[in-house]
Amino acid sequence: MERSIKRKYYGLFNNMDATYQGKAPFVDDWVVDLEKFSTTDLWQGKKIGNLPVGSKLMIETKRLKNWDFDVVVNAMTWSIISRRLANALMSVIDPSDVELLPVLIYDQKGEKVMRDDFYIINPLKVFGRSIISSRSVAREDDGSIFANFIIDPILINKNIPENVHIFQINAEKCGKKLVVDNIVRNALRSQPHDGLSFIPIEAEY
Repeated sequence: MERSIKRKYYGLFNNMDATYQGKAPFVDDWVVDLEKFSTTDLWQGKKIGNLPVGSKLMIETKRLKNWDFDVVVNAMTWSIISRRLANALMSVIDPSDVELLPVLIYDQKGEKVMRDDFYIINPLKVFGRSIISSRSVAREDDGSIFANFIIDPILINKNIPENVHIFQINAEKCGKKLVVDNIVRNALRSQPHDGLSFIPIEAEY
């Protein structure tokens, strides 16, 4: 069956401007047992279950205007969202495509739990080169580690299942990227919030 409406795709990123404006906190530090959990675990497409016992995310609060926020911005490139946004996300996707990892948000000293209704998105659908068009432009071979690296991939729409609305790209010379389609973007945007950015990704149809 032909798709009547072209899907659009977006890279899901943290919006640093929201932290400068005091609308979303930034992770100042985090505590986790690195023998049991690594940041790369979130790029394997495998269920984790839970973060190790004692894991903490401490947020910088100097600019924060209030505690009524829905996104925790961070340098780990994780998507950390409130239960409200998580519910909006899960309402439009196959639940088996994502694992939501509960995470406690602490004050800057790591002494007091400030929010207990947050989750880290662990995307379980992973695609490699099969969804990246040969028209994607790679960087020139300048001898650096980013030589021939595809910064802005062009996606092959027909190779992405119609019922998959959130996934990650994990491909050599392309890096890792969390991608959502317009269905997920619209669902998340329907819940007013600050802290997420949706950067358009080109696709061929």
